[in-house]
Amino acid sequence: MPSEVSAGFEKRAGGIRLIPGLLCAGAEYPAVVGGDRHFAIFWRVLPWDHAPGALFAREAGSYVARLGGSAYLPASEATGLLVARNHAVAEEIMERLALSGGTAPASEPELRR
Repeated sequence: MPSEVSAGFEKRAGGIRLIPGLLCAGAEYPAVVGGDRHFAIFWRVLPWDHAPGALFAREAGSYVARLGGSAYLPASEATGLLVARNHAVAEEIMERLALSGGTAPASEPELRR
């Protein structure tokens, strides 16, 4: 994540303790789903790193979306992804970090083939 983006998150965290990531998406997703972490934010979102974890997290009831709140689509080249233990955690993170106007979509849109 670019340092200016990280610094902006730190300023807006408002009491949320931001800790360094595990530096491995394959470890981050289970940590969020399993309750070891409340959320994870990824900047570089390559499909081979995130498509399996995003599917795993969604199936387990976790929240997965782009930082702006749109659905994660593996073919997209956009940056930024929020993975949260559940919708309530995602809502709080989005509000505190000023992502997407502070509202997480209640449900993810269906993906069409």
